[in-house]
Amino acid sequence: MLERLCINTSSNVDYFKKVIKKLNLLKNKMDRKSPNYKLFQDVSLISLFAGYICYLFTKYASAKIIGWYSDRDKIIESYDMVASNLFHLNHHSLCERDSIDSSLTKVIFGIPKEDEDGKPWYDEMTRLPDHIAGTISDWDILNNWSSKNKFVAILEDCMADNPYIIILKLSLEPKVFKCSRIGVFSK
Repeated sequence: MLERLCINTSSNVDYFKKVIKKLNLLKNKMDRKSPNYKLFQDVSLISLFAGYICYLFTKYASAKIIGWYSDRDKIIESYDMVASNLFHLNHHSLCERDSIDSSLTKVIFGIPKEDEDGKPWYDEMTRLPDHIAGTISDWDILNNWSSKNKFVAILEDCMADNPYIIILKLSLEPKVFKCSRIGVFSK
């Protein structure tokens, strides 16, 4: 696909060649004796989901700018930050599939360079999503229990009965992919 893009999109040939080189190095790492398949799976899936969400905003909301701003973690930092490239390529490919001009949406990948306080420069923007993600990951759904009162408050006051919040549970077992919706309701 990237080799075709080099031919069809001559303005980005240098970028596509860098990505081809990066993906070849990644392939070589995966061909080694004990590759980290779990990390590779996480990088691939998160980049796919992020690219897909970006595509949805491009298609249905005609978004002008969309960004992925992540904490420092293995998913974005591994394999020479290939997640950024996969994110952009997934968005572009999905748009191209549906004959949508992907260049109408500026796609940004935030690199978590630290400010003088040792936090990413966009830390304030990610604080709310971090609280929501922390709440969901802490929540013991089977027993309807959370370890902190602030998580309970978010579940009850923000998520319960909110038609604009959807929680999806993904199960990525070998040979089986399951997705289900989790409802959050007040008592």
